[in-house]
Formats: sequence, structure tokens, C-alpha cells
Amino acid sequence: MAEAAHQHGARILVVVIPERTQVVDPQAARILRAMPALAGDIDMDLTSREFVPLLEATPEIDRLVDLLPILRANTDPANWGPRDGHFSPLGHARFYDAIREPVRELLETKD
Repeated sequence: MAEAAHQHGARILVVVIPERTQVVDPQAARILRAMPALAGDIDMDLTSREFVPLLEATPEIDRLVDLLPILRANTDPANWGPRDGHFSPLGHARFYDAIREPVRELLETKD
């Protein structure tokens, strides 16, 4: 898909959005209390450590933003809605702040 987009002059921005638990419980304490048999099998940083570098190595991807370290820098529970793992208005504002400059850069450097 990225290759086809590039053929038409599009720039590609990929944003990796973590699941709420990866941010607020990086040690997976809550999951492990509920399912202790998973001890040693849960890695809350796996995506950032292994998947993100694969994306970064993909030449068709012009910019990549991994939200995990950004959201972990401010783990305010108000980043998420009260009933599910979706962003709240505050979380959406943080998402926007994280991608504002990459989007601007891509729009400015369009070939």
C-alpha cells in the first residue's frame, strides 16, 4: 500500500498507538494478578522494541511516531475515556500534539 501511495506522490506517516494498559501498567501488574500463569510471557514494550524498528526500516514509510514513550511520559488516566481504552478529548489532544510536526514536515517536503 505504501509503495502504491509513493507512486502517486503521497507521503506516508505511520502512528503506532499503544493499548492503554501498555501505558498505565508497563509492568503488567494488573494482568499478572488476574493471570499469574502468564508471568514471563508478557512484554509491554515488545511493540516498541521489535515492531517499530521494522516499520522504521521500511523505506516507503516517510515518518513514524511511536506514541508509547510519549504517553508514558504523562500517564494521566484522563488520557482515556471512562468506559473503554479509547482516547478521551485530552488523549486526542496529546495524540494531535505528537503528530502535528511530523504531518507539517511531510506536507512541506512533498516531492
